[in-house]
Amino acid sequence: FDVSLNEDYTFNRIKVKAINYATSLWGTDKQISVLNFSASGFANNTTILNAVKKYPGVFVWAASNKRENVDNFKKIADFNIDNLISVGAADESNDKCLFSNYGNNVSIFAPGSSIYSTVNEGSYVYKSGTSMAAPHVAAAAGLLYSKYPNMLYIFQFLEFDSCKS
Repeated sequence: FDVSLNEDYTFNRIKVKAINYATSLWGTDKQISVLNFSASGFANNTTILNAVKKYPGVFVWAASNKRENVDNFKKIADFNIDNLISVGAADESNDKCLFSNYGNNVSIFAPGSSIYSTVNEGSYVYKSGTSMAAPHVAAAAGLLYSKYPNMLYIFQFLEFDSCKS
């Protein structure tokens, strides 16, 4: 791997390896058509961005929870990744959650506030974040792909003005 040393070299290697593995399965009976990515480091790591660009399926990215405009993440804007759906978090009123990242490069907002989710040892809690929102979009993309496997750019059907603010 050509992974630059940054925040967490080992974890970034694992991310790249997972994306490359999904890419290697493309066109086989084990094809992974949609990847859901809810991990840090994506916006600032050229090696991860290169792996995403090579992945032929739909790549769903949780846009993060730092109240930042992702349009300022120069590497994402420069890469112009056609298969990327970036997901912000919306609340119960379909408003952007205060913690959610935002901007023109956030493709869609999905439910991400007070989502009932699993935690270790088989219990459940309510959680909030773009990592709670992204699986909704990944599931919708997967359902669309299962019905229309030849449809290119599934994200065009998912992207719309999905949030009031």
